[in-house]
Amino acid sequence: MQPFEEMMYHIGSAFFLAIFILWIVPKFVWKKLAHVRGLSPNWMTLWGVPITWTGFILYFWFDSYSGLLTIVFGLVLDRIDGKMAKMNPSYVRVGLPPTTLRDHWRWFGRELDHPGGTETGKWLDPLADKFKIPPFILLMAFMGYFSIPMAIGIILIAIVSTVMRPPFQLIPDRYLRGNAATGFGKLKVTAEFSSMILVLPLHQGWIQFPLWYLDVTLGATLILGILSTISRLRFKNEVANGVIDGVSEAFRHD
Repeated sequence: MQPFEEMMYHIGSAFFLAIFILWIVPKFVWKKLAHVRGLSPNWMTLWGVPITWTGFILYFWFDSYSGLLTIVFGLVLDRIDGKMAKMNPSYVRVGLPPTTLRDHWRWFGRELDHPGGTETGKWLDPLADKFKIPPFILLMAFMGYFSIPMAIGIILIAIVSTVMRPPFQLIPDRYLRGNAATGFGKLKVTAEFSSMILVLPLHQGWIQFPLWYLDVTLGATLILGILSTISRLRFKNEVANGVIDGVSEAFRHD
């Protein structure tokens, strides 16, 4: 198989898998699966991490084709968990809100198997995202495909964003807008995914292009990561808050 044909075969299969899971599988299937123990929206979020990492292992050390499909499947679960959560009633918390790390993990245990949306899911989903593509970006940077300073910047921003949310939440609630990802956060994940997809043909030797093309998408990821973190802060100036809310909602795509 020629390099271009191999590239189209790999990428075409990956896109077909994503389209099949997201748009062809009937919604009632996901609604029913949400009630199966171990397949709730929160479980889907958790499963996405080891599945994605299994894909990376397959891609780098065994078979690039099966690895790519496994990676895509793990990343697509990040969209499926939200779809499943919206199809079922949300979990209604009764009692005092969690304030400590132990409290958050106690609620995590209560809400883990719930078939609908949960407060835990709002912080669990972006936390799981941090363990998927950012480590891959850092690895590719040390392999010479991405800018190392920008890759490190993405990792640092991911760490800051993580400690802002439960279960760590080093910043009090009164300074934040909630735990769910903002529109900027959703766009950041899209930019991360785009960076990963663009580097694969170069890594496999299917095509050749200047490395600065990759730095453009990586730069967008870094900028969106910074904006995502800022957009989660609540400022004293209500005009600033209104601008951030408006821009964030305009880019939300869930």
